[in-house]
Amino acid sequence: MKSAEEWIHYCETKAAEAASLAIGCGLDEAAITAVTKSTFFDSLPPCAGGTIKFFVACVAHGALVRLVEPQEAKTMLYAAQVALQANNAAKRRTNDKRK
Repeated sequence: MKSAEEWIHYCETKAAEAASLAIGCGLDEAAITAVTKSTFFDSLPPCAGGTIKFFVACVAHGALVRLVEPQEAKTMLYAAQVALQANNAAKRRTNDKRK
C-alpha cells in the first residue's frame, strides 16, 4: 500500500469484517468491541522505516473513530516518534558514510 488512505481503509475494513463475524457468532457488545479493536491493531502497518507515517495516520484515525483509546494513542504515537528519530538518524549515518 502506498498511501495513508489505503492503510486506513485496510485497517477499517479488517476491523469491520471482524465486527461482523463477532456479531454473527452472537458475542456480546463488549466482546464485539474487543475483537474489533484487536483486529484494528493487528492490521496496522509496521511502525518502522517507510511505513511510520502510515502507522501514525492509522493510529490518529483510530483515535478519531474510537478504536484506539486516548492513552493507547499517546503511547503509540510516542513510539512512532522514537522510531522516526531512529530511522532518520540511521539515514544520516548512511549518508555521512557515503561522503
